[in-house]
Amino acid sequence: MAMHQTSMVQCRHLVLLLCCSLMMSETPPMLEAADRPTSSGRAGSDTAVPLVSILQEQAIIHSDNVTFEGRIVHANDLLRLEWSIIDVNGQRGNGSLMQSLEVMESGDFQTDKWSLPFEPAAFSPCSCLLIIVAYDAVGGVGRATLTLFAGDASTLAPTVTISTDGQKHLANQSLAVGVVHAAPAGNGSLEWVASTGAAHSDGCGVNGVTEIYPDTGWVSQPSSDLTDGVLTLDTTAWPDGWAMLHMRATDADGKMSWVACTVLGIDAGPPVVVLQGASMLLESDDVSVFDGSASIDPFWGREDLVHVWKIERLDQGGGPSTVMPGSTEDSLSLQLNESGLYRIKLTVTDSVGQSNSTSLEASIANIQPLAGFNIDGIVAIDGQTVRLADAEEWNIDASSSTDSSNDMDGLEYLWLLDDSPLMNGMIRSLQRPAADSIQHRLSLVVSDDDGASDNITVTFGIAGSGSDPDRSPDRLLIPLLAFSLLLIGGIGCVVWITGWRPRREAIQKWQENRHAGDD
Repeated sequence: MAMHQTSMVQCRHLVLLLCCSLMMSETPPMLEAADRPTSSGRAGSDTAVPLVSILQEQAIIHSDNVTFEGRIVHANDLLRLEWSIIDVNGQRGNGSLMQSLEVMESGDFQTDKWSLPFEPAAFSPCSCLLIIVAYDAVGGVGRATLTLFAGDASTLAPTVTISTDGQKHLANQSLAVGVVHAAPAGNGSLEWVASTGAAHSDGCGVNGVTEIYPDTGWVSQPSSDLTDGVLTLDTTAWPDGWAMLHMRATDADGKMSWVACTVLGIDAGPPVVVLQGASMLLESDDVSVFDGSASIDPFWGREDLVHVWKIERLDQGGGPSTVMPGSTEDSLSLQLNESGLYRIKLTVTDSVGQSNSTSLEASIANIQPLAGFNIDGIVAIDGQTVRLADAEEWNIDASSSTDSSNDMDGLEYLWLLDDSPLMNGMIRSLQRPAADSIQHRLSLVVSDDDGASDNITVTFGIAGSGSDPDRSPDRLLIPLLAFSLLLIGGIGCVVWITGWRPRREAIQKWQENRHAGDD
């Protein structure tokens, strides 16, 4: 208990000193876009932060003077490059490295070399953390840390830092956490505790060291469980969301390190996939949209989701499926101009590889073709009677027939004369029927590759022949009536001239007293 209280006091001192240090060297303000400088020959970037490295092995006990070196890669001009050394008692030293910079490589990203002389005698005893922080002209911040020691190993406290930070991890499996740990006096144990359900915060202590941590729930593991700088944690019971991980080390003599801290994202479940779109459509060249934008990760949202679309044909024995490469596109636009039954499948994958799928079936109905033709330049209207020129043949053209674009090239055209098949083809010549004194019916049947069809029929006659529509019975009625009247009149004249009278039978006169004597 006394050891814990001592650690608490030491950590409080550390945080206070570090906070004062930050206040004395505040982060440079963000420059307005017009004022952002870019170095000659390099393109500025608002998103690339400086990348800082330290070319020195971790956790070395230094007894001789040494110069630490490293590199910094940056796309924007540097405003400040600073160093500080801290231990459990607070800040031991700090300064600027800008004067030490040497350009190693220029281009869109410039590489600079930095150097820092270190005198162990000035810091001994020291179980310390060297921190290098770079600030660029557009507000980007990059940092790197190095665990180092100076002094008698038996008197040095252990150190621990967590190199895994701010990343999202898959729950329900082992979590590998990068840990830098050293115990000059001999290994003891590592202890950790996770606070799940915490709000995301980049302020998990200054440089990953904090004095605010839980009093209970600590899990102790032997330092030997640390393999190649990785400690494996069981996250089976961790819920979806942010977790704050605290860690500390105790050496063989019971000396305790500071408490290191980091924030981890835990992805405990796959995304929820929502797919919306029409299930009944007509063949069309219009674009149909299938929308997966409502798909979401219950905690992490939609930002990092990857969508993979798959289109399969289910009828007519199926066929090769089409897979759209994974992207952030959450909707699919299709030109559904071929009838059939299709399955639209959407698979959504989150940033840690968990995925979920859903699908819907879309039935694309065939559009019936529309028959149409012209004969000898006359547009055919179903049921119409047309008068053809007196010729031996006439051109018939069915190119005015229509269907959906995918079926047009496969349309079949069947011509019938008086309901009997005559010939096939879009454009043909119709020969003059032998029986040209009577009218005939010409029909066109147009069929698509789905078996749908349409037909149109006209009656035709030939000009100047007995089938000429202009010589119909209505036109012959007046001459016929005139002829009939003339015929009747002629017969009447003959009768009058010949004096013909109808013969009458003689009728005896009635004799009133004819039988009187008989009485």
